[in-house]
Amino acid sequence: MQKATKSELQMLREMVWHFGEITLCEFCHRPLLHIPPGMTFGHRRHPPIDTKLTIHHRDRNRDNNQASNRVPAHRSCHIQYHANLRRTSSEPDDESTDVTTDC
Repeated sequence: MQKATKSELQMLREMVWHFGEITLCEFCHRPLLHIPPGMTFGHRRHPPIDTKLTIHHRDRNRDNNQASNRVPAHRSCHIQYHANLRRTSSEPDDESTDVTTDC
């Protein structure tokens, strides 16, 4: 891995760990990530993120990428939401395939 790529990955992991602890899932309202005991910040040596996360479009329109329409969610919560929506709605669900970051 190139040095610049590795540095960017380390920086992005640190940001995800930081914001994952203070950002809540759109559906279950729990933090996206739980910081392991003893984790410190500022040195950019963080473990990979095992929790699967995704971006949910509130209006179910993937073409509407305004910040107010995109919210983070655990992938499992997102899948359950859309499964329940398909089961209880006669409308076709625009997000029937899950293109995600994970959850």
